[in-house]
Amino acid sequence: MNTIDKSYYQQVYTSYEQLFSTVHLKPNVLNRNLEPAKVMRGESKPYGGGTWYGMKSHHNINDVVNAIQSGKTPGAETVRLAADRLADCLKSMPSILRKQEWADHGDMLDIGKVYSGRIDTAWRRCKRKSGGVLQGKHITLAVNAGDNAGCAAESLRWQGAYAAALADQYASAGYSVDLWAFYSAYRVYSDNNKFDKSTISVKLAHAEQPLDRTLLANTIAFPGFFRTIIFEAIMYAPYQTDDSLGKNSNALPHHLIQDEQTTLILVPHVRSLEDIQKEETKRQGNLLSEKEST
Repeated sequence: MNTIDKSYYQQVYTSYEQLFSTVHLKPNVLNRNLEPAKVMRGESKPYGGGTWYGMKSHHNINDVVNAIQSGKTPGAETVRLAADRLADCLKSMPSILRKQEWADHGDMLDIGKVYSGRIDTAWRRCKRKSGGVLQGKHITLAVNAGDNAGCAAESLRWQGAYAAALADQYASAGYSVDLWAFYSAYRVYSDNNKFDKSTISVKLAHAEQPLDRTLLANTIAFPGFFRTIIFEAIMYAPYQTDDSLGKNSNALPHHLIQDEQTTLILVPHVRSLEDIQKEETKRQGNLLSEKEST
């Protein structure tokens, strides 16, 4: 597993709201005149037009940000397509939902079983299923939210959609779910000797709260989130960068691997529906093998 080192400048946000309120239209003075900063202020045209952000070509940067804020991005449809493709693969997911069983005590009595002498199975009660091969019921999903400039929006959207669909399936199966989106890059900062790389992570799902499916669809399943808000976080740091904003390194932030109370699932690199189906088939095969060996 590729993880960050000490040369990464780290930013950790515990919610989308914290991230947005901290970085939106607030580049460091060193980075205020960068082209991406000018684009965010509406002073320059978006690179690649609206399609680079996952919207129609005529959409401007304000349209992109407003779509995220209002929850009206195309991300929901992307997640739906990913979830439909995963449906058959995910049927075998171990569940900890409550199931009904017959016992010698419980919530409902079957008088017919009493009269037939089957007292030990006359009561129906609910019991929580085991989480199976997943150790415990707390899952942390980690997904790389971005990629380099040459990655088309059509390809970039699927990794986040896969993560959102997985989060939904785990939550529906009774697991408590944390989800972190992260982006790590190298060749980012050039004016200091301590940091030359960047890592940004934001928590988009909290185990103690209901899963916000709309938020996931409008952030990680929408390339415009990465190419606006995450870009702004890079420029917010107190170090000078350039118009490229660095190169994707896929490095995982340390705080995501230090919690022993949860099962960490790193969402694989996918760039199409076919990639999602392939990775999910592989993952379910591994889960089945582990379950059979226990």
